[in-house]
Amino acid sequence: MTYVKSGPLTPRQREIYDFLRQYAANYGTSPTLLEVGKQFAINASTVSEHLNTLELTGSANRNRHLVRGTTVLGACPYCGAGVS
Repeated sequence: MTYVKSGPLTPRQREIYDFLRQYAANYGTSPTLLEVGKQFAINASTVSEHLNTLELTGSANRNRHLVRGTTVLGACPYCGAGVS
């Protein structure tokens, strides 16, 4: 059984979600954990926790075997009105 988080994302999770979307739009790929960490001044472990939450909410998919393995989905079910 897959656990799905309910409720809205935290402000930081939403910031990371938005950063992932913008990064992919600008560079055509996802950022590494270290790049996300540098952007928000947090360590890779904390980034990983936030990405896990995004995955559990259905906002992103992760391939942990790839350095740039996070894919942001087209809609964020817990971001409020969604992504336009």
